[in-house]
Amino acid sequence: MRRLLFVLLLSVGVSAAPRPEVFTYAPTQFAVASGERYLTIEGSNFMSGPHNPTVVFLGPNGPIELTPSSMSGYDPSMRIQVWVPQEILQQIGRYEVSVRNAVNGESDPFAIEVTGDSNIIIRTPSSILIEATGPSGAVVTYEASAESTTGAEVDFGCTPASGTTFPLGHHSVVCTGSTADGASRSVPFVVTVYDRTPPVLTIPEDIFINGVDRAGEVVEWEATAVDAIDTDVPVRCSPASGSTFLMNRTTEVRCSATDDSFNSTVRSFTVTISDYAFPRLTVPEDLTVPATSWNGAEVTYTAWAVDYSERPLEIECAPASGMFFPIGISTATCSATDDMGRTTHATFRVTVTPPPDPPPTLHLPEDITVEATSDEGAVVTFTATATDYDDRTIAITCSPASGSLFRVGYIDVHCFATDDRDQLSEGSFRVTVTEPEEEQPPTLTLPADLTVEAATPDGTVVHFTATAHDEEDGAIPVTCTPPSGATFPVGTTAVACSATNSRGATASGTFQVRVTDTAPPVIVSITATPDRLWPVNKRMVNVSVSVTAADDGDATLSARIVSVSVSERASDTDWRIVDDLIVALRADRNGKEQPRVYTIVVEVSDSSGNLSTGTVQVLVPHDGSDNGTTTQPPPRRRSARH
Repeated sequence: MRRLLFVLLLSVGVSAAPRPEVFTYAPTQFAVASGERYLTIEGSNFMSGPHNPTVVFLGPNGPIELTPSSMSGYDPSMRIQVWVPQEILQQIGRYEVSVRNAVNGESDPFAIEVTGDSNIIIRTPSSILIEATGPSGAVVTYEASAESTTGAEVDFGCTPASGTTFPLGHHSVVCTGSTADGASRSVPFVVTVYDRTPPVLTIPEDIFINGVDRAGEVVEWEATAVDAIDTDVPVRCSPASGSTFLMNRTTEVRCSATDDSFNSTVRSFTVTISDYAFPRLTVPEDLTVPATSWNGAEVTYTAWAVDYSERPLEIECAPASGMFFPIGISTATCSATDDMGRTTHATFRVTVTPPPDPPPTLHLPEDITVEATSDEGAVVTFTATATDYDDRTIAITCSPASGSLFRVGYIDVHCFATDDRDQLSEGSFRVTVTEPEEEQPPTLTLPADLTVEAATPDGTVVHFTATAHDEEDGAIPVTCTPPSGATFPVGTTAVACSATNSRGATASGTFQVRVTDTAPPVIVSITATPDRLWPVNKRMVNVSVSVTAADDGDATLSARIVSVSVSERASDTDWRIVDDLIVALRADRNGKEQPRVYTIVVEVSDSSGNLSTGTVQVLVPHDGSDNGTTTQPPPRRRSARH
């Protein structure tokens, strides 16, 4: 049987089973030397099958593991009780408590405190929970302090100190303060370094093989797992690499990887063995080429493919021939597809060997910019290291050195290192010391200029939002004149706003509120007195016009007669506008059967120049029985009579 090797890698992660979770606990404090008592804990995921939980105390006396005295309830809500012994109750201090299960892991810790008399106050974190950053754990920094209620000087320290690298697991940090009069107090807290990130599992893509042996084909592949914490994570596949896969069958291969913290990743792919005539793909044997630089080398190779009729096929390879390969081992994957959509894959390895040993490698910081801390400048510290060709740390010299006083301005720091073969490497970076920045005012955010319609003759109530934010104070109040919610008159009003931070820096700005009146008046009614002229004696008669109109945005309206039309041919002297609302009309008509109708056009305007027009008619009847007419527009809320 042929032995085929497939390496085409993808990555994914899957999370682990739920850990124990604590909902509530009581009591939270115990008096020192008070006698043994129960601690009651409620939560979920405390048990897994036959595995009972363990309650872990981390405090002044180190880790203490206790078995619960009683358990009740079922998930998702369980209650356990544990008997707190004298070795805990006899020591003043804080204990971090967690519930551990052999299968599900450990809960987040919570704190209980054994209290007693002391003149020393110690402030520490309640607990620290941090994800590991590497195999050695994580660097943990914290803040802790102590003071005496009597004002005495306190000799204070914590073990392990802030900045220590803590390995995976629970660790007790004890902070102790003492005074010259013999008073002393220790307070513990717990640092928990955990690993909840599953491994990255790399498996092949689905494998398709053109089989030859009717009994099946032995198929090999590579499946690897990488974990940020655990350096060696085994991968288990079922069926395993090197198994025999039957002809004309697709088999699912499931692979899993679990790290030391029980974080698991599971992935699957399929292996298909077929006796159909897939393309025949030929790739080079594994290649080894020397690097042309410390970045790698350009590698060319030849691969070809034919279909069942020996017709050449196009090939796709990644990385392609002529591409730049880095130093080390790379896998090139090629594929060819025929007209029927059948695809054959093949891989080979390209090993690029490194050039002769290079000179030392300098690891210098990026350019540094700091603010002066005094008139003389600022003390600047930096980290610069060097490694040789074998990645060993070697001595490096920099001028000026780290920790030197740098004057205001800039200076280039020059560094060099020499390895045991007297190969020299040099490099530099720039340190810039700036003048102290002036106090910055807060950032003031104002609305854009506003335009609103007048709601009343006095204007309209306008609401707006103005905010200010300061880098140190956060949100701060803003004072505006006029304020939001004030009544703004018709026209343009400037709003001035300002905000001052706790350091006395003030930001100010303005925006405008324009209140407009664009709605024309509404004519409610127009009447004429008299509204008919009788007798017909050809005399001029003064007719008074009365107008009722309304305007939401203006209480001052004006009305006037602008024109008169006649229903029959008449002389220009038959009407004359005497005043704004008085017109003289002639009591005359041409025919004997039809009346003459004068139509008076009235214009109403507000102080913003908005206009409305209406009409009223006056009749000269053919006899004394004809009635006059009056216009009746729809009413509005407020009216003015003219």
